Amino acid sequence: MGGILINIVGAALAAAILISLTPFSASANYLDELEQEAARSFGPSDTTTSDTPTPGSRSNNAVRMSEDRVDPGLNKGAFEQALRDNFYGSHLFYSALNPVQQQSVYDEYTRNNDIEHLREVIKEQMK
Repeated sequence: MGGILINIVGAALAAAILISLTPFSASANYLDELEQEAARSFGPSDTTTSDTPTPGSRSNNAVRMSEDRVDPGLNKGAFEQALRDNFYGSHLFYSALNPVQQQSVYDEYTRNNDIEHLREVIKEQMK
């Protein structure tokens, strides 16, 4: 009986070590998968806003978004609100950045407001 317990503990310890040694690229793939999952969860109707929200949809009182761009000319607070309301997966990753990295993303937004470009900038900042 004791031998079985030792084998189970050994297997659990080996699994924990393997998990901790997973290369960073695997976590980058995880981030891609998580963002894709968030996009699927909220669906395409939630990436744009409407003046009159439909039942069950998230509302956006701050700004209107196109499907692939964040409205230009927003101050940093409005930019963050726009990400939160319209591109929630991207907002989750953005909010995990430190203030300097967030400022870098915002500065890039002022030059190029395409959401795909901003997602790449956020991913680069996470490295």
